[in-house]
Amino acid sequence: MTQPANTFSFSGYTFNTTKGWSTNADGTGVHYEVNKSQGTWTRTSDLHLYAQWTPNQYKVIYHSNLPSGTETTQEFQVTYNTAWSTKAEDLFAPPTGYTFNTTKGWNTNADGTGVHYEVNKSQG
Repeated sequence: MTQPANTFSFSGYTFNTTKGWSTNADGTGVHYEVNKSQGTWTRTSDLHLYAQWTPNQYKVIYHSNLPSGTETTQEFQVTYNTAWSTKAEDLFAPPTGYTFNTTKGWNTNADGTGVHYEVNKSQG
């Protein structure tokens, strides 16, 4: 008997091919690797297997958005369905004569018309 590949999908998660399938939904049971022969079927009852999932990793990319047009970025990794916080205003040094607008904070568009995120604010 060979365990099939997973054809299910779960938004924000990836099927964990290392953990594969488990006899317990929380992954604490016996694990069965994907596409690996499990030998001859000798059970006398049904076997329930649960897909094991890993949350996806994403990047939050901060852009300096400097008036001079010089673009620098800093990236931070976040995990799906996990709380994260926006960074402080001092992530980039403002050019002479400018200050970071903490009221406006961070925005998904350079011109400020996108989604607004407050500075140092928990997002989850």
